[in-house]
Amino acid sequence: MTSMNTISNTSDETTMLANMPKDAHTIVAMLKDMGVTDYEPKVIHQMLELTYRYVSEVLDDAKTFANHAGRSTVTLDDTKLAIKSQLDHSFTNPPPREFLVDVARQKNTTALPSLKTFSGARLPPDRYCLSSVNYRLKSMADKKTQKRAAGINSRSVNSPANVSSKPQFVNPQMIMPTGNSAKRKWHEEDDYDD
Repeated sequence: MTSMNTISNTSDETTMLANMPKDAHTIVAMLKDMGVTDYEPKVIHQMLELTYRYVSEVLDDAKTFANHAGRSTVTLDDTKLAIKSQLDHSFTNPPPREFLVDVARQKNTTALPSLKTFSGARLPPDRYCLSSVNYRLKSMADKKTQKRAAGINSRSVNSPANVSSKPQFVNPQMIMPTGNSAKRKWHEEDDYDD
């Protein structure tokens, strides 16, 4: 774990505070008033950047509102309107508590579906399991009968035997049906939540 470079009551703090602008001193005082004593020096820079950006956007909006009203100077009402528009667009207020209680009450009227009790983990059907076999290789007996049939066809047609080397893909439950009672049968098509 890396250690933070924190502001503490040392001579480094006094030299750093002496080189800071007045706005940075205000931010340090705000942090101390809020009881924040352990923070990285970059926090002050980030808060300064946020403050400067916010104030410049509010003043630009206030100037735009004043120009729209046909005034050359920015009034207090323009600034209040700019602050309100910044709050509406930049920051999100949580919904009222009463609204959340009503939504929770409506949601809680619907009962949750009951869980079926199985021993062990509840697994999806075999067709959805990645560990199941999804192909079947032809047996040697099947290959011999295909070669004989191909040989008969090739003699009559004079063409090479058309033997497919690709495995046949079949449903995994047809190959290895499982007796696990926790799994659903492969022919069920419904969702997991009954």
